[in-house]
Amino acid sequence: SILIDMIVAFCIVITEGPRHRGGESFCSFYKPKIEFQLKEKCIDDKKMVVDWFTDEAKRLYPKAIRIDATAVCHESK
Repeated sequence: SILIDMIVAFCIVITEGPRHRGGESFCSFYKPKIEFQLKEKCIDDKKMVVDWFTDEAKRLYPKAIRIDATAVCHESK
């Protein structure tokens, strides 16, 4: 059977602006340890996972001025 994974792409902005002018941000990917049997279930849970991730990022980076995150669902290989 095919399993579906979720990947969260995010940027945590500490200081707005380009790096050469003192801007600071951290952008990367996060793969929650959740596997879904159905792509529809993954899609239904995306908002909950992104909201959880954003809350955790705010807790870990309280000086962040903006946290952008989005999630995608894809078949596991």
